[in-house]
Amino acid sequence: MKKYITTIILLMLIKSFSFAEGHKIVTVDMEKLYVSYYKTKEAEEKIKTSFDKAREQNELLVKEHQELLEKFNEINEKANNPLRSSEAREDATEEAKAAFKVLREKEQAVKEFQVTTQQSLMQRQKNHRDLMLEEIKEVVLKHSRKRNAAIVLDTNGKTHIGISNVIYTDPEWDITESVITDLNKNAPATKE
Repeated sequence: MKKYITTIILLMLIKSFSFAEGHKIVTVDMEKLYVSYYKTKEAEEKIKTSFDKAREQNELLVKEHQELLEKFNEINEKANNPLRSSEAREDATEEAKAAFKVLREKEQAVKEFQVTTQQSLMQRQKNHRDLMLEEIKEVVLKHSRKRNAAIVLDTNGKTHIGISNVIYTDPEWDITESVITDLNKNAPATKE
């Protein structure tokens, strides 16, 4: 039994050495590439602007809702004021019912705006991220092929328990900096 296990381990070692000789491995830090890519920064700025505009619009809707609530409370006080005539209270009650309906409609509009805007912005953010990652992946593949690499490992990837997938890598295998340079070669000049 011990011979059988030893033979299997020996065969696995021989197989791994023959693989390492025939195929090259390169590493890359995908997070660093994503953060360093100029198009990512541009896309994030556009998304941030959209979030800011949505926040401003939401604040305006909430303010309108608050004003309607204050108006409703004033009308409701008139409807419940015992010093007013019953006819005046009935008129105020009808006015309060109408104001309450408008208040509920505005409340629903605010909620719908918040939900749809958040979903839309999150989808837009996901689409931008997916597009940037696809462009980055193309450049990574180009650099990997230049080095005749068969495997590209992300040194920043984490396992389900939060540790790196790659424990150690020779810095010579890392193509991150050359990919960043290639990704940003057409970046517009920065204004400072």
